[in-house]
Amino acid sequence: TVPIERKYLTFQNANLDTFTTFYRFHQHEMPRLLRSLAIPAEFRLDNGSWVNGQEALMVMLRLLAYPLRYLDVEEAFGWETSRLCRIKVMMIKWVYSNHKHRVRDYLHWHIRYIQQSKQAMQRKKLVMSGNNHLPQRSRNVAWVIDGFRVRVSRPLGGENEVNTQALVYNKWVKAHNILFQNVTSPYGLIVDFSGPYLGKDNDLVALRDSDILDRFRLALIAAGLDPADYDMLGDKLYVNAQNICRLYKEPMNDQARIDNVIDSSVRTCVEWSNNCISSRWMSLAFKRKLQIQLSDVTKQVVVGAILTNAYTLLHGCQT
Repeated sequence: TVPIERKYLTFQNANLDTFTTFYRFHQHEMPRLLRSLAIPAEFRLDNGSWVNGQEALMVMLRLLAYPLRYLDVEEAFGWETSRLCRIKVMMIKWVYSNHKHRVRDYLHWHIRYIQQSKQAMQRKKLVMSGNNHLPQRSRNVAWVIDGFRVRVSRPLGGENEVNTQALVYNKWVKAHNILFQNVTSPYGLIVDFSGPYLGKDNDLVALRDSDILDRFRLALIAAGLDPADYDMLGDKLYVNAQNICRLYKEPMNDQARIDNVIDSSVRTCVEWSNNCISSRWMSLAFKRKLQIQLSDVTKQVVVGAILTNAYTLLHGCQT
């Protein structure tokens, strides 16, 4: 009959053996992540109850790291399903509203290091060529651009509603998805992550709607750099234009094929970046949990990109 005082789950009393598996970050890195995200000591949920800030961060990381049901983590956190759901939704909204600018229109911060990115790209190409050959058409490439698709549950609309199913269905990939555009530096950092765009569209439409090239040129001019000296590299679907170049769609000679191989090697940074978002936060790769009109898919994906950048800054990148 005597109530037991509840002990909050914190970084210190969590199981050290499974900490990295459950939360993706090491135990000693969590205080730094907590400070970087500016998470307060306590949160007030929409039903008026309070939750510890450390525990709220752990709930969000645990549920993003793997597509678990709330029932699966009730025992670990000691909260019922409804409270765990409120905590996750509240944390996703908090991180998105306070830190979305770090992966959206944050070019002015990365422009300070664009010369280093350009030199890193050139060094990689020289190593891959083996004969000190640097493809002239892509010699100014500093960042890499590509689309990122997130599969969602098939949305259904009523008689008077917009046919959302037709808008998110892509005939090429034969799946219902929403599209984001990812610009990544050679160091694995996500420079710009814009979206969402309609799943039925391709990367060229996302490139046009994002205005990334105009924002890229304005950021270079504001930093006192010449926009003609810096480009982005895209795959064969993109077009050759100012500040963007693509791989040869149909190489006409041996040298063009060699240039494609060299340029493809430096495109791995954006492919790794896309893979890190979906594999490190596997809940974003489980389409049954990403239900349009029932959950805010966009905020979850953007938060996944923010946490991926945080992980890359702490652990470095293979590319």
